[in-house]
Amino acid sequence: RDFMCPIFVFSCLFRLFRRCILFRLSALTDKTADKTLETVKYSKMEDTQTIAKKRKLDDEATDGSIPGVQTGLLQEFAQILPDATTSLSHLARVETARKKKVALFVSYIGRGYNGMQRNPGVNSIEEDLIVALWKTGAITEECRDKMDKMHFQRCARTDKGVSAAVNVVSLKMLLRENIIEDINSHLLPQIRAVGLVRTTKKFDCKLACSARSYEYLSPTFAFAPCFEKTRRDFRINDEILARVQTLFNKYKGTHRFHNFTSRIRPSDPSAQRYIMDFNCGQPFERQGMEFVVLRVKGQSFMLHQIRKMVGLVMVVAQGHANEDIIHRAWGGDKVDVPKAPALGLLLDRPFFDAYNKKFGTDGSHDCVDVSAFEDDVEKFKQKIYDTIIETEVKENSMMHWLGTLVQHDFVGNRTDVSVANRQETLRDVEATGDSNVEEQLDCKQSVVNPVFTQDTDACTASAGDEKLSTFPSRQ
Repeated sequence: RDFMCPIFVFSCLFRLFRRCILFRLSALTDKTADKTLETVKYSKMEDTQTIAKKRKLDDEATDGSIPGVQTGLLQEFAQILPDATTSLSHLARVETARKKKVALFVSYIGRGYNGMQRNPGVNSIEEDLIVALWKTGAITEECRDKMDKMHFQRCARTDKGVSAAVNVVSLKMLLRENIIEDINSHLLPQIRAVGLVRTTKKFDCKLACSARSYEYLSPTFAFAPCFEKTRRDFRINDEILARVQTLFNKYKGTHRFHNFTSRIRPSDPSAQRYIMDFNCGQPFERQGMEFVVLRVKGQSFMLHQIRKMVGLVMVVAQGHANEDIIHRAWGGDKVDVPKAPALGLLLDRPFFDAYNKKFGTDGSHDCVDVSAFEDDVEKFKQKIYDTIIETEVKENSMMHWLGTLVQHDFVGNRTDVSVANRQETLRDVEATGDSNVEEQLDCKQSVVNPVFTQDTDACTASAGDEKLSTFPSRQ
């Protein structure tokens, strides 16, 4: 009995303590449930008030007012500045509207610009284009200052003075009716937005581009052999034209073009480039001169690559070097490759064959193809041609460039006499006017470089002779 009494008392105290704990927990649970119900109640009330407030703001917006601005203050402000309400409402729509990823087709004349890419303190095509997009309201001020905010990318980065019949940029922008006309209203006449198409969200015009084609408009006297006078009235014949086409055909395929650009080593993988086609068109006359259009298509091109490819063919066609210099330029040795003037070069168009095959036929996206704007592109290309021809006739850029070929060493074995003749001819070309440049470039430019000394039918006339005793080989 004495032993059981403490156990009984402990059991009673334990049961009492247990009931107190359960009662306390029950009270806390009830309070939590009440607070939850009260929170839900207030939340529903706030939602109702928010909906009512939103409907009120929408009703005000339909009357031309701006959400979040008191009507009386807005009316007073509108009396001072009548266009203020429109401008503020436009900015509000730009900030809140959902932007779409597009491919924007742009045509431009590169004369007077330092290339396509935007650089601080430099006059570029992208700078004018982005400012026009911002003034139109297609992009925000933040996107104007930070291009990565709108995922901006250009398909081809043209060099200084190079034009484009059509180039493509991809970006996120606000779409609305007549957006192309509004963009062009803020651009100079030499830059035109041709059109745009909606693309996928991850579309990148530089990565999605499968090929690019360029054109080079050149006077035909640039291909005149050494026994022909280099002058404006030169007219190319079928034999010379066929030989020029044969020289351009050598570029087709995959080769190492490290000698056709700068700061690229022969072992660098980026030196490998694939040329799909290189054609020489039929000659045509304009303003008393004969011109020809060269068209090249490849996967991608390096800095100055096309201009050096054209320049090297002109060197061979004129007789300054043998044809094997083209193959030597793909080897490991350093080869002096002259760079043709930038005036005649223009980007014809980019191609997106892989992207169009994958997404253009799915029924949800459009093909990124310039064919829909072909008429506008061809009209603008004619303006580029007219600008190039007019500038060439006025400035003689190709004629002066041909005079600088005497500075180059295409064989690596110049003598003291040849160096002196090169310097003398160059000084004469720089000192004389346009009327005497043709005479200075007659036989001297072919004689000063002893390229054909290994052949039996080499050019053997001296720098002072007016005629050549023998003609160079055409093989």
